[in-house]
Amino acid sequence: KKIREDMVLNLIDPYGIYKVRTCRILSEFCKLENKKLIWLRLFGVYGPYDNPRWFIPYVINSALNNFSPKLTDCDQIWDYLYIEDLCECILKIIIYEKDKSDFYNFSSNQEILLSDIVDKIFKIIKPSKSKPLYSSINGNSDLKYLNGDNSKLQRIYNWKPNTSIEEGLLKTIEFFRNQERKKIL
Repeated sequence: KKIREDMVLNLIDPYGIYKVRTCRILSEFCKLENKKLIWLRLFGVYGPYDNPRWFIPYVINSALNNFSPKLTDCDQIWDYLYIEDLCECILKIIIYEKDKSDFYNFSSNQEILLSDIVDKIFKIIKPSKSKPLYSSINGNSDLKYLNGDNSKLQRIYNWKPNTSIEEGLLKTIEFFRNQERKKIL
């Protein structure tokens, strides 16, 4: 299901459990101190300076270096938000004067199949010798669908992402391409 801000989360791993515990502790502290708490649930974010071992940069760097990335089936459906859109939204939240404590999903509100991301990257880069090696590794997550409903964020802050996945991938590829050039020089 698409995750809404008001949903009770079904926690499946220690990482998620600790995030929820941290949120509860901060919520209680803020209530006691009469402070507001804006909790931002971050979904997939990508762009320049991303960790090269994460999915999108790994695929990009593999294609740029004519290396065939070892991947799962890439049948997971996720939600990716370009970093500039995330930063723009954070700025809106910071300068907004009528904030109250609340929870928001930082997401693009657009689902995409991971294999479609891989295909888009390979179509843009057009490596001469490499191709994605699907099913060459086992995935370490049972999380097959991760998509956030950001309608509350859109409604309250009049915000929505401006960067399509294609445009964001182009910018990210160009960044990593320039990083490769710097290594050569």
